[in-house]
Amino acid sequence: MKTLKIIEKLGLVACLMTLGPIYAGGEENMKSSASLEQQLREMPAPYERHLTLFVAALKRDSLKRLREAVTLWLGPDVSLATKARAVLNEVGSPALDPLLEAPLPITADDKLWMVRVLTEETEALRARIAAKLDPLLSDQAKIPTPPMKGPGTEEGTPPSRLCDEVFLHARRLITPTESSEDYYNFMYKFLRLPEAQKNKEITQWRHSAAWLRLVHAGKQVP
Repeated sequence: MKTLKIIEKLGLVACLMTLGPIYAGGEENMKSSASLEQQLREMPAPYERHLTLFVAALKRDSLKRLREAVTLWLGPDVSLATKARAVLNEVGSPALDPLLEAPLPITADDKLWMVRVLTEETEALRARIAAKLDPLLSDQAKIPTPPMKGPGTEEGTPPSRLCDEVFLHARRLITPTESSEDYYNFMYKFLRLPEAQKNKEITQWRHSAAWLRLVHAGKQVP
C-alpha cells in the first residue's frame, strides 16, 4: 500500500510538472505555457486522477480577469468601478460565476444591476442552449442506454435514440421546477414507449409555444 501511494504521488508530481505554467498561474506563465492540446497529450495515465486539479487551475486562470473586474467594480474607486461594471455588462454569461462568487454590493443601484445581469444572462443562456439542442431532436441515431439512477436502471430498458435523450434533457429547460422524482418517473415511462409514440411526444413538445419561444430567443442572441 505504501509503495502504491508513493507511485500515485509521483504521478501527481509528473502531472504538475507537465502542466506547470497553468498551475503556477500568473500572466507571464500563461503566455509561455504549452498549448492545452500538448498538456492533455502529456497528462500522465490514468488521467482521471489529475482532472480535478487540472480543471480547477484552468478555470481559475480563465476567470482571473473577470474576477479582477468584479473586485474593481466593488472597490472604492468610483471611476474604476464604473468602467469595470461596463466591462462586466458587455461580457455577458462568462461573468456569471465571478458575480455569483462575489459578496453583495453595497448600493441599491449596484444590487439591482447585479440582479438584472444574473437573471437576464441566465435567461439568454437557456435560450442559446435551447437553440443548440433543437436540431438534435430530429436525430434518431441509436445510442447505448447510459447507466442511470432511479427507476430507469432496472433491466429491460430498450435502447434509446439520440433524440429521445436530448428530449429528456431539453424539456428541463422549460420545466425547471420538476422534481427529480417526477423527472425519473417521466423518463422511465417515456423510454418504454414505442418509437412512433415517442416521435409523437417529441413533435408535440417541440411545437409547444414555450419551446418555440425559447428557441427563437436563442437564435436572436448575438
